[in-house]
Order: sequence, then structure tokens, then C-alpha cells
Amino acid sequence: MIVLSSSKHLTIILLSSPESQNASISLKIAGKAVDKGYMVKLFLHGEAVGIARVNDPRFNSTLKTLIDKGVEVRVCAQCAAARGYVDNDLKSRELNEKIIIGGFSDLATYLKVSDKVLSIS
Repeated sequence: MIVLSSSKHLTIILLSSPESQNASISLKIAGKAVDKGYMVKLFLHGEAVGIARVNDPRFNSTLKTLIDKGVEVRVCAQCAAARGYVDNDLKSRELNEKIIIGGFSDLATYLKVSDKVLSIS
């Protein structure tokens, strides 16, 4: 469920692989935006779904901190399935347990409610 409020909303769409500097930059932007009062939604698409893998020490603590601060992190279900991170029932095999598996209807809702949208590839 996507929660709406009167706060400022920022959606970050990340397409870059975990190996790209854009991955860590996106997470830093998300953290700074939360600190400035934004409700942040992070949508991981394509190679970026690898950032949500539970066994990746580069991003686990940062993602946990962001989620604890209220950042909603979703991964594209098709992208995660294509990489074997979820099974056919979209149950996580390798993803952080607090990551939401979603789709383009979720992204469309994010775009509708967001004041700002960043797409980073």
C-alpha cells in the first residue's frame, strides 16, 4: 500500500547496476532528501534490483537505515524474477526482507503523487 501525506514527495528511479557509482549516489540522495523532509520512494529497475540483495554488504546497512527512516524501496518484480532473486510466486530468494516487490502500477502511483522525480541510469 502506498501512503500519501501532505509532505513533499520524491521518487528516485534507479536503473544502474550495483557496480555503478550511481547506485551509492542514489542512496545518498535519498538519505539527504529524507533529512530535508521529503517522503522518498526508491524504485529499483533493471540491473539496479541487485542493490536489494540481502548478501551485498555494500548496500545492506544503507538500505536498512533508509527503510528505518521511512524510505519505501520497491524492486521491479519482472526484473527481480529475470535475475533469479524471486521465485515464480514473487517470494524473495535473495532480497532484503523489507524490500517491497512491485510493478509498474506502483511506479505510476509514485509518479502521480511525487513533487519531484529523479531517474538515474
